[in-house]
Amino acid sequence: MRLRKVLPAVLPAMALAAIILLPAVSGAQNFGSVSLNTGFMPDPQMLAGTSGGGMSASAMGGDCRGWITPQPDHYMFLNTPFGWLRVFIRSGGDTTLIIRGPLPSMMTQCNDDRFGLNPAIEGYWAPGQYHIWIGSYSSGSMYPYQIGFTEISSVQ
Repeated sequence: MRLRKVLPAVLPAMALAAIILLPAVSGAQNFGSVSLNTGFMPDPQMLAGTSGGGMSASAMGGDCRGWITPQPDHYMFLNTPFGWLRVFIRSGGDTTLIIRGPLPSMMTQCNDDRFGLNPAIEGYWAPGQYHIWIGSYSSGSMYPYQIGFTEISSVQ
């Protein structure tokens, strides 16, 4: 009897948690990964992909913008702490950047237009696996991009 009263209240919360957590624990990635230690060479490390998707980035929380795929575009494995690291996008289109940190913190950082129409996120990074999405600001748009990882502040 009690379960009938509790279950309707708990199911919506469980469904919302599944929606929020699903992209972060997905096993697949779209375009590849990078594994970094402090002092990595060459600097910057670069990967490529295509931005956009059918899911609103606002589902990731915060002020995330744009359109992404449910699964991450890239994984970033940090084997050491970074006192400062920049993750940046180079693209001819209007792109957005979303990075979700390692469990259990599940921190999500978002950026749009840090360098013109290109996003970047920088600062201190703890070791762990990060999930990265590159969105297109406008629905239905897809742009080729390069994603870079650098410890050099003049690189963007």
